[in-house]
Amino acid sequence: MTTAKTRLYADAESACGIASLLRKKGIRPGAVTVVTADGCKRVALDQALKAAGVHIRAVVGSAERLAGGAAALVAKVSHKPLGAAQVLRIISARCGCCCA
Repeated sequence: MTTAKTRLYADAESACGIASLLRKKGIRPGAVTVVTADGCKRVALDQALKAAGVHIRAVVGSAERLAGGAAALVAKVSHKPLGAAQVLRIISARCGCCCA
């Protein structure tokens, strides 16, 4: 089963660095998305988060943080043991995401 896991980072540079590490560890490039405010209005930001697969209840809180300069990394991964979700947890923990 595939699900979208979201991690928030202090800035786009950090999130893009983690996305690169995930791709090097074998996560499909299309499965990893980095969302930033990048001057977007709130409605566009909400839509970008929803399109990336962020759960509807998490969109509001995530959008507020992104508007403040944070970046969201969204990875569509499976829950299989030793699968992509575990790789995401390990790399995120090592690199210090703001919250899970």
